[in-house]
Amino acid sequence: MKRHLLLSTLFCLLFGYTTTYAQLPLAKVNEFQTQATQYAENKEYGKALSLYQRAFTEYAAIKEYQSSIDCGMKAVELCVQQSSYKEAFDLLREINQVIRKQASLSGKPQNINYFALAKERFLLNLKLRNQAQASAQLERMEEIAKNMNDVKINNELLYLQTAFDYSFGKNEAGDASLQKLINIYSSEKQFDEIVNCYQSLINLSKQVNSANLTAHMYVNFMMWSDSINAAKSREEFETLQQKHNDSLDESEHLGKRLSYRMYIIMAIGIVLVVVALLLILLFINQIRLKASNRSYKKKIQTANEFSELKTQFIHNISSQIEPSLNVFNHIANSLPDTLKNEKVSLIEQSNAIGSFTNHISEVTTLETSLNTPFAVDAINVKAFCDELAETITPKLQPNVTLSVDAPKIQIKANKEQLTHLLTHLLENATEYTQEGTIRLEFKKRGAHTHQFIVSDNGPGIAPEKQADLFKPFKQVEDLTKGDGLGLPICSLIATKMNGSLTLDKTYKKGAKFILEIQS
Repeated sequence: MKRHLLLSTLFCLLFGYTTTYAQLPLAKVNEFQTQATQYAENKEYGKALSLYQRAFTEYAAIKEYQSSIDCGMKAVELCVQQSSYKEAFDLLREINQVIRKQASLSGKPQNINYFALAKERFLLNLKLRNQAQASAQLERMEEIAKNMNDVKINNELLYLQTAFDYSFGKNEAGDASLQKLINIYSSEKQFDEIVNCYQSLINLSKQVNSANLTAHMYVNFMMWSDSINAAKSREEFETLQQKHNDSLDESEHLGKRLSYRMYIIMAIGIVLVVVALLLILLFINQIRLKASNRSYKKKIQTANEFSELKTQFIHNISSQIEPSLNVFNHIANSLPDTLKNEKVSLIEQSNAIGSFTNHISEVTTLETSLNTPFAVDAINVKAFCDELAETITPKLQPNVTLSVDAPKIQIKANKEQLTHLLTHLLENATEYTQEGTIRLEFKKRGAHTHQFIVSDNGPGIAPEKQADLFKPFKQVEDLTKGDGLGLPICSLIATKMNGSLTLDKTYKKGAKFILEIQS
């Protein structure tokens, strides 16, 4: 569109008259929006994103600014869903310009649109763990909410404040924000809104990958549910009590029906006893649940602290071992040639220990950062696979060939980690394949689902070893022959890439590994 506008301007300057950009009719732009909505409902997100972006631009061109803003927001949601964060931020900046134009044209403040814009930026920074930017957007929403003085907006602001506090470990502040919001709904007896609030926060925690937010929401929701059940029981008890009192009043005016009145009193008394017992049981159960929740929270805190200490300890040990291994290597290299066998053995053992410590450190780092995705790059699959083949070819056995089957398409993934993972699989294949063919294949399984497949004609993997193939510390026998951490590390890398690494157990001609990733 910018190119067309530039050509139109130049044409005007050269020939001295005015021309206008060819705008699409409103009905056509409405059709773009309708089609985008249909694609989104059918989970064809790539097509939906493209059409929402087109509708956003065309609506703005014909000054249908509110429709443009709505389509832009939908496009931002799809960008975030596909991890296209830069594109999402760029689109938000363009939406901001459209909101300014609408404010200028209408002469009215665009508080609701600016609030929605700040909210999308806040959620995006929350997902990316950018605390400073998320806090800035939260302050922006607070300023807008003051100008609007809207109860619904204020409640939504408390909801977002709660998500922010828990996501960045401010648990006491999160408890306060959540309790304030719950008190507002409770005072108005909007219990369904409370349930919706908890469910929305749980869904948001999954969307932004916040384990702390998830844990607190489940615990708080259970405690709130227990308190509500107790309140309902008290209301039922008061209702029964009121019925009992009404029965007594009626019985006083009906002396002739004394027997009937006595039966009623006895029946109500039995009901009250049953209700009292139920209340006692509910009270005991509530105490147990509270104790269990406290214990559960303590266990989560202890587990997190232990994980952090374990990671720090392993890194410290690795850094302390490295100088000792360097000295050990120096001593081994200094041995005379008369001790050649001992010299080679010492160097192999030293290198094995160094590799083992590095692998342990890498496993620990990956395990503690699984919720933080890798940065992604645009990768040409054909060129990428050819580069891998060039690296691996010199390592092949004399009677082994390496074949590559990859199309010329673009995908988004972390190139460094993908190279590390596939190189390990290919090097394993070269080590165990004495003759035949090693294959590197790429297959597209969906709009955003891709597979890299590495297969060989080697001896394969024994069935009894397949169950523990991707589990660390299961196959260590002699460190000089490998520490068994290569495939577990590859599996963790695949998980951080929003994918999985599996062994095709139906393949009987050797070994076949399948890496499936989402981009």
